[in-house]
Amino acid sequence: MSMTTDRANGLVLTSLTVSGALVLIRDATTGAIPKPRFFLGWTLAGIGLAVLAQIQPDLAGGVAVLMIVSAALVYGAPAWQVISKGVTT
Repeated sequence: MSMTTDRANGLVLTSLTVSGALVLIRDATTGAIPKPRFFLGWTLAGIGLAVLAQIQPDLAGGVAVLMIVSAALVYGAPAWQVISKGVTT
């Protein structure tokens, strides 16, 4: 099964949203403001994956899924603790 450009674009958007939200939740718990390099890297990753999705949708979709999984593994536990603390109080 081949990945379409539309599906790859959807995965790219989802991966950027999830990874950005998890990092912002992590920084909000400590009261820190994300560094400018986070926004620069996030933007360049989005542009790069969007261009790659037009050229090689299979590769872009795979990288986007890898980005979601790695962000969830790295930032997921602290973000989940913040979310569960906010819901229970």
